[in-house]
Amino acid sequence: MQVFRPLFLTSSALFMACGVTAAEESKPAEATSEQLEFYTHQVLPILKTHCLECHGGKKAIKGGLRLTSRENILKGGESGPAVSLDQPDDGLLLESINYQEYEMPPSGKLSAEQIAILTRWVQSKLAGAPDKV
Repeated sequence: MQVFRPLFLTSSALFMACGVTAAEESKPAEATSEQLEFYTHQVLPILKTHCLECHGGKKAIKGGLRLTSRENILKGGESGPAVSLDQPDDGLLLESINYQEYEMPPSGKLSAEQIAILTRWVQSKLAGAPDKV
């Protein structure tokens, strides 16, 4: 008599079964020159001016979150990942800059243009961000 057991696969097991590891799933695609330019000239200045004082460097980390690399953003801090690649519109980073869950930066809400730039960047799955710092 053959016994049928339900098959439960975690996302990692599913990716491995398909020949894709979890590390490869979150690995960024090679950024285009346009994506690198967008990050360097649009995103990074906003991060430097409004975010990295508290969420950058080795000593200035609030809530355990560092916004200095793609890897750190995906890892997140005490509240969890800042961005989910599966659902980029629902992550803590976008909620925070839109003053939904948290209010970041606490000194005052970013302009609509700055929020649009960061939203576009998050929706591109952080294209152009350094993988590691």
